[in-house]
Amino acid sequence: MTLVRQQRGEFQNVNFMAECIKEAGLKTFLIAKTGTPDPSYKTSFYGGPLLADGQCCVITIAQYTKDFIVDNMGVPANLITNVYNGTDTAKFRRTPEMAVEALKRYPCATPEGAFVVGCIGSYEERKAQSLLLKAAKMLIDDGRLPNIHCLLVGEGPDKEMLQGLIEELGIGQNVSLCDFTKEPFYVFERCNVIALPSTGKEGLPNVLLEALAMEKPCVATNKYGMPEVVINGKTGYVFESGNVEALADSIVKIGGVSAEEQAKMASAGKEMVFAEHDKVKQFEKILEIIKEKARGAL
Repeated sequence: MTLVRQQRGEFQNVNFMAECIKEAGLKTFLIAKTGTPDPSYKTSFYGGPLLADGQCCVITIAQYTKDFIVDNMGVPANLITNVYNGTDTAKFRRTPEMAVEALKRYPCATPEGAFVVGCIGSYEERKAQSLLLKAAKMLIDDGRLPNIHCLLVGEGPDKEMLQGLIEELGIGQNVSLCDFTKEPFYVFERCNVIALPSTGKEGLPNVLLEALAMEKPCVATNKYGMPEVVINGKTGYVFESGNVEALADSIVKIGGVSAEEQAKMASAGKEMVFAEHDKVKQFEKILEIIKEKARGAL
């Protein structure tokens, strides 16, 4: 079993392994596990010469990834099994002590009762934090969510640009621009909603799984694997990529409902992640695939 890697010069790991197995006449079965699909990849990256006789298979991290490979790479669907990304659910369990610490680490300058929208990710163009800031400005100005507070956490080249945009929009009291943390559970605990407005390439982002495990509804771009876990009206809402108004509307759909309805959405997200995206359970699924292929080779 190996991970699908980019080509380096003339070398691509899966295709190289497949050629070695084929030329040596081995019965070895090759399993290629792949993450976010890349349009620059080739069919051979998913099994090389072993694809023709089915002496290989592919494990994807999202149904979107599987569909992309079938539609764009010509790999037969019967050779691909989807096993969703898993997260360490044991790390993301809320406690009263965590809630107290989260308030200390991430205070809000906005008035009491702030509706906190978190966004965790590198400060770079594809993550599109600027869309969230513009959506917040819109919700403040039109009065739909005047108590919104954006909690941005990360690091990267766009930090200075985001600081300038916050000043330009005049929403300094409604935004916290924070540094990267290795303890994101405190960020999740502090937030009412987690937003992922990415316009660039994503697969099935761990930040969504972690947020849902922490009982936080999410709003996310309706691309890649995100709609597979951010389910409209159940675990959050998806919106059209790059559309500030749609992002603002999605936030209000959560922030504008009762605490009971928000709690119901939060519970549904946690239940889904613990049932379908627990890291240990997902590893067990992959192990069963390996065992099955090994039995077939005997």
